[in-house]
Amino acid sequence: MKIIFDEAIGIFNDLVFSLYMLENMNLMHKIIDEYGIELDKDIVRFIENIGKWKGLDREKLRFFFHDYNNGTQLVSIGGATLGYEEHRIDNFNEVLMDIEKKKEEELIKNLIKVILHSIIGNSNLVNEKYKEICSSKRDIIEYIKNLSYTPEEKWNLFLFIDEPKKYALELCNFLRLYKPIFENYYKNLDKIREKFNKYLKEKIEEEGIEYLNNLSKAIPYKQFENICIYPLYIGFCSINYNMIDDKNIFVGIGFKYEDYVLRRLKDTDEYDKYNLILKAISDKSKFSIIKLLMEREMYGMEIAERLNLTTATISHHMSQLFLAEIVLMDKQEGKVYYKLNKETLKNTIKYLNNQFKLD
Repeated sequence: MKIIFDEAIGIFNDLVFSLYMLENMNLMHKIIDEYGIELDKDIVRFIENIGKWKGLDREKLRFFFHDYNNGTQLVSIGGATLGYEEHRIDNFNEVLMDIEKKKEEELIKNLIKVILHSIIGNSNLVNEKYKEICSSKRDIIEYIKNLSYTPEEKWNLFLFIDEPKKYALELCNFLRLYKPIFENYYKNLDKIREKFNKYLKEKIEEEGIEYLNNLSKAIPYKQFENICIYPLYIGFCSINYNMIDDKNIFVGIGFKYEDYVLRRLKDTDEYDKYNLILKAISDKSKFSIIKLLMEREMYGMEIAERLNLTTATISHHMSQLFLAEIVLMDKQEGKVYYKLNKETLKNTIKYLNNQFKLD
């Protein structure tokens, strides 16, 4: 197994995510409040500063970076156009030139597949569904009409599908104008970045895969031959995973993830630890997910169909079940499966037995 550190991927992610965060700040507040996390003051200042950019075209910002999925999965026209592979900041111009060269069909395909993936989840089923609706623009538009998006969201999708090359060029020009603005304010994070980059490199060198396992037990790191780690600053309390294939995974780690999430959980007493688990279990949808996973491992679409929920909703619930270490992830034959961590439930029952002296 090979583990590498690549800051350049993180910088490209931060550039794009800063625009997403600027457009969806209210949504970000809602998500962060739900997890009991405070916004980092340096990142808030960064977002406020780029919001004062005189050349900022708010209409383009909204068109390209408005979130279509309430934060459960990042779905935006700009993100789909850029593609969700891991780009490096030193390849910025090449990435944009590649986008500008793409054909209409490919641009539309990328957008629709991102939407389908947020709804269906499983890559094989996404491909099958795409084949059903991709025979013409009209079929795609009819499909979008039936989605639970707002009229404005549907209209913007229709505009992009009608003239994808035009909007791809507009996105690239928008990003070219934004890059120097981003870089100017990103310098203010240099001390933070230098400190965390050094810390992350040392952790990888000294602890390797054990460091990653301590960050999250949800991911089966041992299954991968190559693991690429990159730091995140705008997504300060995030941990992002991109399983490219059965051999390669990219992991983005927010510089406050350990402080805001892990240490808060580890430093809490037993009551707080098990309260988090019991809160998750007490939610009806999460409880239903747990009961399903008692039967066997399942992927997101299976769970969504059994519970009559969207895969976006399942992803939202899973993020909290991961945090409580009730659910783990597994990857088999290109599919991501969820499986129950029975040890967490057993330990919770033991805790209740001890507290209430039930034995």
